[in-house]
Amino acid sequence: MPEEDIEAFHERNNPPRTLSRLTSIAVAPKNLKDMIPPTFKDPNMKLRPYQEDGFRWLVFAYLQKKNVILADEMGLGKTIQSSSVLWYLYKVRNNHGPFLVVAPLVTLEQWRREIETWTTMNCVLFHGSAADREVILENEFYYVDENGKPTSNHFKFNVLITTYELVLAETEMLANIKWEYLVVDEGHRLKNNQVCRRSRDDIYICIHAFLFLPLFVVKSSLRTNGFGLS
Repeated sequence: MPEEDIEAFHERNNPPRTLSRLTSIAVAPKNLKDMIPPTFKDPNMKLRPYQEDGFRWLVFAYLQKKNVILADEMGLGKTIQSSSVLWYLYKVRNNHGPFLVVAPLVTLEQWRREIETWTTMNCVLFHGSAADREVILENEFYYVDENGKPTSNHFKFNVLITTYELVLAETEMLANIKWEYLVVDEGHRLKNNQVCRRSRDDIYICIHAFLFLPLFVVKSSLRTNGFGLS
């Protein structure tokens, strides 16, 4: 394992001096054009103008406590637009999560790569066998107190990325975490006729079990958005 990865792991085990969580929702600014994305990990990296428009719209919806569907076509940067909102919460509003991303298995690495390229947030992929997940829970989820006991309110990760299948398998555990933001990738699966109806309904019910979430961001193409969020 590369030395820098080992150092990063040990660094994550040290709780920050302050463990902050947003406690109130601010009123949306009157002029959204004045809202710009925070500086990214590489200061030379910038959103394209239409991506900045998407960023502002997503932040506006967040401040209004509204659920949204981000329905750009493929290749227009929906992942980075969604990630930039998480980065805004982290950098500007001092809200370090935890944030939850639910996505198809084949896109998990893409999500982690984009978030780690553009931001300094700590991403954890939560997938694999039951034994794999137990190792992740033990080593990547919770800080420990002076008695060696896991803390229950603060997490080592800022962003947890997992699959629809593990939302079903780990609903009880995930529903006990107070998520600050939820991104559902390929959200049309929630009401896609090609998905087994029982599985589709179970996923929808499980996600709605996270009742304390302020909103959803649902990513999918225009052709597959056949549903609304209340």
